[in-house]
Amino acid sequence: MIIGIDIGGTFIKIGFFKDGEIIKRIKIETPKNGKEILDKIIEIILNLKEKIDGIGIGLPGMIYKGKLVQAPNLKGLEGFEVEKYLKERIPFEFYIDNDANCAALGEKYFGLAKDLNDFIVITLGTGVGGGIFSNGKLLRGKDGLAGEIGHITIFPDGIRCNCGKIGCLEVYASKEGFKKILRENVEPEEIARRAKEGIEKYKKVFDLMGFSLGIACGNLVNIFNPEAIIFTGGISKSYDLFKESFLNSLKENAFSHLLKNLKIKVSSISEDSGVLGAIGLFIYEKKTIEKTNYFTL
Repeated sequence: MIIGIDIGGTFIKIGFFKDGEIIKRIKIETPKNGKEILDKIIEIILNLKEKIDGIGIGLPGMIYKGKLVQAPNLKGLEGFEVEKYLKERIPFEFYIDNDANCAALGEKYFGLAKDLNDFIVITLGTGVGGGIFSNGKLLRGKDGLAGEIGHITIFPDGIRCNCGKIGCLEVYASKEGFKKILRENVEPEEIARRAKEGIEKYKKVFDLMGFSLGIACGNLVNIFNPEAIIFTGGISKSYDLFKESFLNSLKENAFSHLLKNLKIKVSSISEDSGVLGAIGLFIYEKKTIEKTNYFTL
C-alpha cells in the first residue's frame, strides 16, 4: 500500500492506495503549528496495521534539500526541516515535493496527461502552483525549485502577494488573492455563486482572474510549447466563469501557431488530485511503474 499525503493551507488529505485505487481517505484541518502538522501525520502513519510500501508527501511551497524554505500559505511549516524530522520518526521510505509538482504527477499517472509528454498543470486553490512536464520528465530545475507559476509577476504595480512580491499571479487567481481583492473573507464557492447570480463585483473577480491567467499561460506557452494546460484545484471548478476572459487573454499573449494544437483542460481527478499526486510522486521517484502492481497502465 502507498500512502499519499497532501498538506494544504486549509486541510490535510491522506489517501491509502492499493490494487489500483484509493481504498480509504482521511481529511483533517491543518494545524497552525508546524510541528503539530507533522506529529499528526506521524501519529496516523504509526497507528496503521497494513503493510506500507512507501509514502509520498506534497507540500505547498518551495522545498530545498528537505527543508520547506518558503510557504506563503503554510506559515506553520515555513523554514522547517521536514524531511529530517520525518526520517527520525517514521520507519518507511518516503518522498516529499512541492504540491503542484505532485499535481502534475497525479495527472500523468491517473488523470488527463497519461498520454502526454509536454504539459503544464496549474493548481488553483488557497494559492497558485505549477508543475511542468517537458519531454516526459518533471521539470525541477537546478535546486528542485522550478515551476513557481503562481509567482509570475502580472502587475508590477499591483497588490502585494503573501510571498512578499508585488502583483503575483497568485494574488489574482487564488482563494487568498480573492480575499485581498475583495477585502472580504469570502470563500471561492460563495464568490462563484454570487458571480453566477450576476453580481458585477464578483463577476469582475473571475474576469480579472482569467485575464491574469491568460498573461501567465501565454508566456508559458511561448517558452515551453506544451501539448496541454490542465487546471486543477477547487477554483478550477469555476472555469466557466473565467473561461472567456482567459482564452481572450491567452490569444493576446501567446504566439498563434503555438495555440493551434494546444488543449485546455480541467482536471478529472480534482477532488483527489493532491493525494493522487503524492502517490504519483512515490511511484515516479521509485521508477517502478512497469514492475509493480500498483495499477495497470
